[in-house]
Amino acid sequence: MITLNQIKNILLDYFKSHAMIEEVCYENDFDFNSERRIKYRVVNIEYLNSSINNKLVSHNYKFVIADLAEFDNKEIKDNILSDCVQIAEDFYTFIYEHPQIIFNRISTINPFEDDTKDSATGVIFTVSLSAIRSQNICDTPIK
Repeated sequence: MITLNQIKNILLDYFKSHAMIEEVCYENDFDFNSERRIKYRVVNIEYLNSSINNKLVSHNYKFVIADLAEFDNKEIKDNILSDCVQIAEDFYTFIYEHPQIIFNRISTINPFEDDTKDSATGVIFTVSLSAIRSQNICDTPIK
């Protein structure tokens, strides 16, 4: 069975190696939004929760992909959104092909604009990544 930390490292390694990404964060919304030294184009990964259903354990994550945009430049914002959606689609392809992770391929990509702090524009989406649970009592650490 793949652990939560192993999935975290897979996600971080993937986005750190993506040619269109400058920085990758693994933080909750509050910490990410208070970060002042972000290198854009950025991806933030936030672990949300986990659930167990029979033989599967599913871990839910929220992803934010963002870049800086001029407040009133619609063309730049459209280009940023297009690039961010492409990065999300690249990720979907990668994670679907991963041998240890089950990706159900259901996700909605939502655009956002932040005109208060950095004038960041981008996309937000959530995914559920599952793995087969170890169901062997001998694997359980017992004193």
